[in-house]
Amino acid sequence: MPERGIGMNKQVKVVIGANFGDEGKGLMADYFCSKLSKNGSVLNIRFNGGAQAGHTVVVPAYGKPKRHVFSHFGAGSFVRNTDTYLSGDFILNPMLFCKEFDKLRREWWLQPKVYINHNCKITTPYDMLVNQIVERARGDQKHGSCGIGINETVLRYRNHGVGYTITPGCVGSVDLKHSLQMQRDYYLPKRLKDLGVSSVSLADLNVILSENVIDNWILQVNEMMRYCTVTDDNIVHEYGGIVFEGAQGLLLDEFYEEFAPHLTTSRTGFSGVNKILYNSGLSKSADLEVCFVTRTYFTRHGAGLFPTECTSEELFGEARSDDTNVWNEFQGSFRYGRFEERRFHEAVGNELKKVSKMYPSANRTFAFTHADETSNLVLTENGRKEIYEVIRQFNPDGFYRSIGNTRQNVIATNLKIHK
Repeated sequence: MPERGIGMNKQVKVVIGANFGDEGKGLMADYFCSKLSKNGSVLNIRFNGGAQAGHTVVVPAYGKPKRHVFSHFGAGSFVRNTDTYLSGDFILNPMLFCKEFDKLRREWWLQPKVYINHNCKITTPYDMLVNQIVERARGDQKHGSCGIGINETVLRYRNHGVGYTITPGCVGSVDLKHSLQMQRDYYLPKRLKDLGVSSVSLADLNVILSENVIDNWILQVNEMMRYCTVTDDNIVHEYGGIVFEGAQGLLLDEFYEEFAPHLTTSRTGFSGVNKILYNSGLSKSADLEVCFVTRTYFTRHGAGLFPTECTSEELFGEARSDDTNVWNEFQGSFRYGRFEERRFHEAVGNELKKVSKMYPSANRTFAFTHADETSNLVLTENGRKEIYEVIRQFNPDGFYRSIGNTRQNVIATNLKIHK
């Protein structure tokens, strides 16, 4: 049973992506959950984003290793006594939730315990359809979306009032079929028109008009709710350790104007973490470590500015590919680039100012993943550099580097002893 933690100095780890996503946040969340689980139960909190996350975890095992790309569930789900909490800023997708849940049960005999905040936003089939229809209509000018309706879900909640919102807290008290029919018949045509789409293909039209789409989605919502417990941020008190797992990266934050409009509709930094710590009363009693994660080079999946972009051949001297980030219709091919020190220092520096102001005693650490691919060096625009040389200006308390794709391959360096 989870232990009560009220009043205790609870260990809290925060994993934040420092770049365009795909940095290795899943690996580090799994690593921290494994460390904290030695002292008791762990709550793995997804505090932003949604099912567009692709957080890969590989766990060595007898026979076939466990390799899973987590989207809805915390990346620490393979760790014993670790449960998932999807915060109020998380975006639920019932169809993808059920698909992933079923895969975890079939392939790994794993049935994660999941808590969901009563205010989570829920993606409907029509959010996904609008997203995909518009992206196809843009042709070569695609936004770079994943095609699963994240942005559409957020904007529908922000701009179109309670009549179009569905949350876990109200699922049992609203007529889901009527809500979906309203979205299909009134909201969807207006939204497509506002986005400049004057016609849709016959195939898309047949999907839009199908009653099976609504009926199947309602079944999936109810299936999802069977496996989830609706709660609020105070659930953190039931666990001995907390691991916050961010999605995307600081350079994709919705307010990072330089890369607009190719951004996520989400706050990717510390603000979502602080909200939960404050709401739960842990803001003054947490033993806090904030870890900024990056590869030893930069990557990006999807459209948008990428100042240091180059081919994998130029970066490594040979062609490379990524098992998780494969080509898809909406995001295209995975992109590589050199480590941009100025932008890294700027983005992380701005975030650390906020953290230090609110939590002056917080430990500041960094994780450099894929270090085995670069001989433990950072591939910057100005040549290969030692990891500490890249982060020394932040006066870090320590750093991690991964020389493989499992938690056993993460090597910690404690710099406090040198201060």
